[in-house]
Amino acid sequence: MEPSEMPLDGVNETVRYLLQEVMGSGRSVTLDRFYTPVSRAQEPAAERLTVVGTVNNNRGLPPAELTNPQNREPGSSMFR
Repeated sequence: MEPSEMPLDGVNETVRYLLQEVMGSGRSVTLDRFYTPVSRAQEPAAERLTVVGTVNNNRGLPPAELTNPQNREPGSSMFR
């Protein structure tokens, strides 16, 4: 099916469609903040795909362990 014929329902369907060719390849994909709600970023992990991107608080809050700075060294980073 040609891309112009695909019925895409919003951002999640568009991203899923675009990632189809690289699913299972073990690659990393960098997404703009508009395309990386937490639920979207976790799904590809099951398909051997790593998603890197900015997560905004208004698009599916990040887990508390990432937003709570207590018990972390100043200047440290945490990834999930």
